Amino acid sequence: MRPVYVPDESEERLALAQRRRSRMRLATLSVLLLLAVVAYLAIGPWRETRRTLADGFRSEVVPTVPIIGPADSAWAARRAPFRILVSTVQTREQASTIATALRVDGLRVEVSEDSVDHRFRVEVGPYVHRSEAEEVARGLRSGYGAGVMLIERQ
Repeated sequence: MRPVYVPDESEERLALAQRRRSRMRLATLSVLLLLAVVAYLAIGPWRETRRTLADGFRSEVVPTVPIIGPADSAWAARRAPFRILVSTVQTREQASTIATALRVDGLRVEVSEDSVDHRFRVEVGPYVHRSEAEEVARGLRSGYGAGVMLIERQ
């Protein structure tokens, strides 16, 4: 008769411990892989792409315009009194269309609503020097007509 091998309890415990270690290693590797993917997406080359996509359509089409000096509007009004009135239109959509076209050209544009007439003003600027503002106004007159005028705010 052939002897039957019966594993003892210690061998079963060793096999069980080995399976647990294997599962623990697999779980650890899975977590590390997940962390690596998250870090790659957060820090990797997709970061700049996500930043432009998060800003919507405008950031892909409209170049950023550097801001000179503090972003305080009182400072800008005091130090850069010259602006160019490009157009005054009836609807916000018309003003947005004109402003987007000007921003694509690299100009700093402000759209404001006139509280009396309920019309929208599209202005370019501010500019510190009158000569610089006049030069930009001459360039805008060729595209937007003779209605483009220089405004000096005090």
